[in-house]
Amino acid sequence: MSFYKKQSTAKFIPKKQAVISEFGEKRAGGDSPKLYEDFLIDWEGLRVRHKGQVEILDAFFVQNKKYLFNRIGRKGAKTTTNIDIATTFICLPTITQAIEVYWDEKRLQWCDINDGWMQDKYISHIDNNKHMITFVNGSTIKLIGTWSEARGRGTQPNLLIVDEVQDASAEYLDAVEPNLAAKEDSRCVMSGTPPKKKNHYHEWEDRIRANPEGFTSEYSSYINTALPHLAGWLDKKKIELLAAGKEDTWIREYLAQDCFRSDDRLLPDIRLENYEEMLRFLQSVDSTIYQPLFGLIVTEHNITATYNLMFHTKYTGSQIYTLESEHTNRIWDRSYKDIYSEMKSKMEGYSNTFPKAWRQVVYDETECFTDVIPGISNARKDLKWTNRGIPLMKEMILSDKLTFSNKASEIAVETQNLLKEDDIRDYPTICTMAMLVNEYYQPPSLSKTEQVEWDRYAPLREAGIIRQPAQFKGLKVYGR
Repeated sequence: MSFYKKQSTAKFIPKKQAVISEFGEKRAGGDSPKLYEDFLIDWEGLRVRHKGQVEILDAFFVQNKKYLFNRIGRKGAKTTTNIDIATTFICLPTITQAIEVYWDEKRLQWCDINDGWMQDKYISHIDNNKHMITFVNGSTIKLIGTWSEARGRGTQPNLLIVDEVQDASAEYLDAVEPNLAAKEDSRCVMSGTPPKKKNHYHEWEDRIRANPEGFTSEYSSYINTALPHLAGWLDKKKIELLAAGKEDTWIREYLAQDCFRSDDRLLPDIRLENYEEMLRFLQSVDSTIYQPLFGLIVTEHNITATYNLMFHTKYTGSQIYTLESEHTNRIWDRSYKDIYSEMKSKMEGYSNTFPKAWRQVVYDETECFTDVIPGISNARKDLKWTNRGIPLMKEMILSDKLTFSNKASEIAVETQNLLKEDDIRDYPTICTMAMLVNEYYQPPSLSKTEQVEWDRYAPLREAGIIRQPAQFKGLKVYGR
């Protein structure tokens, strides 16, 4: 499907011209409308773009979206789409990778075609040392790598393109993204395939999805119809990966969907329940049987909270339903009182349905939150929750004693992402739940009558020591 055919020349050229004119100081005599029109026609005729590319280009050039996040499977033409948009910086995890992907094969210089005529016609200079090209109108494109956080500060890009965002440095992105504020019309495009475990990839996707000026897309590798042989190749790759027991790789790398399966993953897949359906289920019985629990962890840089309901019986033990979770990074410009007031109003909303008083517990690393906010219990420190809470939480998950709604998707993803070798501090919501479980988990218990009738000698028989079985009261079954 041709992007040029979708948009009429009269409608699209001004949009493209307006975008191009923003980037770089134009040379005298090199910024005529005829130049832009010629470039647009040549650019349009370079290739047939698939449906996904059409929608992404439309969002950038026609809808003028400032932030784009593109979740695309391998061979889905991410690089080609980035080159179609590129006008300032293209950023990859390392400069070595940037050179290999974009520079060495002349994909950037030749606009990702097998001929250099676009370079001869529209590029005035190529710097092989700085890996930067300069167009005849003065606009530039430069390859950069996420070497360190400090290297991302101080620039003033008109457009930042982050390729393979899942492998880029999170600290670098945090440092370079505020640079877009230097110019009114600066933009940012991020693309990549889902990572093996949750990281900044998902954070940026959520942030851009929630941004009114943002655009997100999701396409599998099958979207790339420009390669006629690709569908058949993907079918064979699927058979190969499934036979090798790597279904998670297929789902993640080629279908562009989150799948955190791993041989060394500590916890199983987590099933998310619809929030509204979970509430209807919990309200279908006496709502006074549930004990509301509020867990909070406060550090110097963030606050994480979870809202839960616990149901406990002596036969089944504790069952916890996690209604929602929230993680706040921006706390430096807000008071603890302001942040907690929002959390308290949310608890009051739940109290209209679940009337029991909330049990609130906080693990405060700053040791000042409870000084400002009274009435919240401090988590026990005599038995550290990182040592006891994680195994307890794992046991509850394996026993299906923890249920998460889709409003607590962050903790669900973190839980199935938790690997043996990872530092627990990488998962703030898991820390909160582990602390909460450590405080309130209770195993099943039996009544006194059941303890009397319980077969106390069963463990001895299982160990090979013969003992007389306990005699239970009641009628004797006929024939025994």
